[in-house]
Order: sequence, then structure tokens, then C-alpha cells
Amino acid sequence: EPAGAAEDVVAVDALRRFLRDPAVVFVRHCLGMRLPEIAATGDDRDLLVAPAYVLDKHALQQAMLAGMLANRDPDALQREFSARAMLPAGASGARILAEQRKHLAPYVERQRQWCGDAVANDLAIDLDLGGIRLQGRLAGVYPDGVLRVRVGKHNGPSQIRHGIDWLLASTLGLPLADIHQDKERGVVLAVCAPLPPEQARSALRGLLEIRLAGLRAPLPFAPYSSWEFYNASDPKRGMDAAARRWRGGGNGF
Repeated sequence: EPAGAAEDVVAVDALRRFLRDPAVVFVRHCLGMRLPEIAATGDDRDLLVAPAYVLDKHALQQAMLAGMLANRDPDALQREFSARAMLPAGASGARILAEQRKHLAPYVERQRQWCGDAVANDLAIDLDLGGIRLQGRLAGVYPDGVLRVRVGKHNGPSQIRHGIDWLLASTLGLPLADIHQDKERGVVLAVCAPLPPEQARSALRGLLEIRLAGLRAPLPFAPYSSWEFYNASDPKRGMDAAARRWRGGGNGF
């Protein structure tokens, strides 16, 4: 199939991956190259401290959130996470667990305020968007809408994930509840009312067109830098902030 050829069916996950990193998707799809990836975890070693890698920390926090929402015993959680090499054993693990429980407590409180003890479901997505079908699953669907929890502040990729899910939820007439860390107000719950379904479908069609264009030629879009530009008070400050993010602070890649 020629690079950038129109597709009849696009997976929701493929759209998410493209918008999170269009350059990588272009290189893989159009040039058939796979860039070397930085390892997500460290070398094999005894776990003595809290997870330092982003993916490891995220996995621990998500597992702890689920355990806290289910009112599971902290000692049982510690034994389980130690057995899964997510926490060190003994006193170090107990200390890290206590710190994380304190950190995550506001997120649990906000979620319970919104959905109580309701259980989430997944819904199948199959949208005909002008000749292209967008298919996938929408997770975290509760009776009152779709819930997304971001431990920490939003960034470009997280807003892309939430934005696509908001559009998908809107096609079903559902709001999207977003729990995250706000710079000024701490952990907050923000509820986005659904767009009219046809408006949401139109926006999704536009994103699919952008994806198709980005598979044919590099798309000049960088989620982290774009988020800095979007959040600035005026375009000049936004461009300066985006440039700083793009170039880095000199302390890493």
C-alpha cells in the first residue's frame, strides 16, 4: 500500500498515537524505520527505592488508585506490589506506600464524589466519518459519563488523549470528567459537557484528515511545545515558551 494512502478503517489507538508523536509515526509508516527507544525500565536489580522511571511510577500509581478505590488493606497491597517488584519489601516499601497513599488520596476523594462506588465499563466505538470508519473502545464509562484521571498536571500528550476521548464521548451524548492537578487549586474535578454529536463527528473527521496528511509528509506539530504555546497569555510569550520547551533546559536531551 502506498505511504499515506487513504484507509477505510482507522483504529482509535492509531489516531491517538499519531497525534501524540506525528514525527515518529511518519518515520515508521512512510520510511519503514523504527527508531531506537530508550528502555522503559532499568537493569535487573533488587528494588530498594521508589520507582524512578515514568512508566514504572505510573503503573504503581494506577494500581494503588484501583486498590484504594476498592478499599483494599494497605498491608495486602504492599505484599502484592512487593511480589510484583513494584515496591521494595519491608520498612522501605511501607514508607513509600504511605507516601503514595497520601499523595493519591485527593484523587480518590474526587472520583468518589463524582461516581461513588459505580463500576466502569468499556464501550465499542464504530463511527462512519465520511467514508472512513473510526473503530476502537472507550474505557472508563460510568453511568454519569466518561472519567479520566491524570495524576499530576496536564501536558500536551495527556490533553490529546483526553480531547479525543471527549469527542468520542460526545458522539454518545456523554460528558467527560477530568481529575487532575491544577497549579493554583490542587487536585480538581472538571466536567466537560458533550458537544453536539455532529460537531464532535466533524472534529474527528478533521483529525483523521490531519493524520492522513501527516502520513504523507512530516507534520510540524510537537505536543509538548504546542501545549506551552496554547497556555501562554499571548502569542509572543507562547512562542518563547514553546521554543524553550523544544530546545530543552540544557540538563538533558
